Amino acid sequence: MSRRGRFGKYGEVKRLERIRRSGSKSLLPKGWHTKTWLHGLMPGRAPRAKGRIRIRPARSSDEEFIKELSAKVFSAYGPYGEIISQWFKSVMPTTLVALMEGERVGFVMTGLLSSDRFAEVVCELLAIAVKPEKQRHGIGKMLLKEAEKKAARLGEKKIFLHTAVGNTAAQKLFSNSGYYCEAIKKNFYPSGQDALMMSKSLKPAPQGS
Repeated sequence: MSRRGRFGKYGEVKRLERIRRSGSKSLLPKGWHTKTWLHGLMPGRAPRAKGRIRIRPARSSDEEFIKELSAKVFSAYGPYGEIISQWFKSVMPTTLVALMEGERVGFVMTGLLSSDRFAEVVCELLAIAVKPEKQRHGIGKMLLKEAEKKAARLGEKKIFLHTAVGNTAAQKLFSNSGYYCEAIKKNFYPSGQDALMMSKSLKPAPQGS
């Protein structure tokens, strides 16, 4: 979500193409297919649930929810309602949706990346959002953990993300989840805010998980 990296040098369209190229089937474990990667779950595996909160793979019918929530919570940084909606409609990102008593309350979106910059296959957390009135229920933490598990099952070794320097709530979530700050990106967002680049090494998924 940067002015330079996503709107300038690469642009959103080029960035999407880069994600698609990096997420080619050759990078996926044997037996995985595009639809499985998009859904983020192994075929036939039940969605994860904890109490009143349930996490399931996103459906095409979730697009408007994701677009509206993104526009609401990311509006200070740029036109991310439209941007994240375009990511959602692309082939490779994995999107999970959180529900509380049947109501959609949040989502997380990740993308597979592999480039000369990284010595290993890594995952980027593209977006994570929870309805403001539904925060402080552990939903963001659950979404983040589930996204990490899906990435580990795909053989990814590392996950990285960007979050605004002023977004202390998000920084606390990521720090408490084992993420470390690698760099500060000046004027990262379209609206001019700086961002922290954070990362976390992923543990290999248990056999048969």
